[in-house]
Amino acid sequence: PVWIRRMAHRVADDFTEKATGVRGLADSRIVFARETSKGVKEIFQVDRDGEGLVQLTHYNSLTTSPSMAADGRLAYVTYKGGPPEIWGQREVGGPHVRLYPLDPGRSEILLSPAWSPDGRQLAFAQSDKRGHCDVMVLDLNSRQVHRLTSGSGNNTEPAWNANGTFIAFTSDRSGTPQIYLMGSDGSNPRRVITEGHYNSNPALSPDGTSVAYNARIDGKYEVLVHDFRDSSNTQITHGEGNAEAPAWSPDGRWITYTHSISGTARLMVSGFLGRIVQPLGVLAQVQSPDWTRAR
Repeated sequence: PVWIRRMAHRVADDFTEKATGVRGLADSRIVFARETSKGVKEIFQVDRDGEGLVQLTHYNSLTTSPSMAADGRLAYVTYKGGPPEIWGQREVGGPHVRLYPLDPGRSEILLSPAWSPDGRQLAFAQSDKRGHCDVMVLDLNSRQVHRLTSGSGNNTEPAWNANGTFIAFTSDRSGTPQIYLMGSDGSNPRRVITEGHYNSNPALSPDGTSVAYNARIDGKYEVLVHDFRDSSNTQITHGEGNAEAPAWSPDGRWITYTHSISGTARLMVSGFLGRIVQPLGVLAQVQSPDWTRAR
């Protein structure tokens, strides 16, 4: 039955590509962290239609922030050994191994790993002993680590553009969290959104023309899209509850995010103009989704 569903999804994607020139999303999947018991989170995946739930980690520990490479490799942060570590796959279909730190037992806080488009690097945020966070990049082949940000403020939540030339990130260097862009080598950091007092969680669109992000509006979080071409901001979510952690679909036509009311967070999918909003199944207590075609 699983392969019959996948075959049907692939046929649907073929028809969509034939009709529109852009491959469909029926055979895509969304990975996310989900609370399984108090203090325990694991990484799961689900199909685009909300079916086919699969648990990907079984650590019985706090495991968060999944990121998918273009070839399907997974990376995430886990506390299964005590201090946080970035674990994932060095090879497609390979075992899950510790990717960082290179020396076990270090106690820095690690946050938000993000694969580069070519799958050779991981960007992430790391705190120092003072609690100050910077964006770092790990080269998986050489195992060299480079710091991309410096100075005052906390720099977190890195997100690559599609060709790996830029990284968006969140920084409070101006006093409150805001969205910045820099070169993939850390050069030329600049703030890209001037509206609002609290903006975070950047996600660059597949075509590079927009960034989805969280803004705090009237005391709650909403998902907005900033268009780099005309500097316009479009609010995607409205209404009760908090909408957080946006991630683009591979075709750039949809955005998934978590929507929480009264402490229950569920996966949602919206058109990037916010005119169509769909719950993705009945899953609860989820966070940090990432959308990929890779299997």
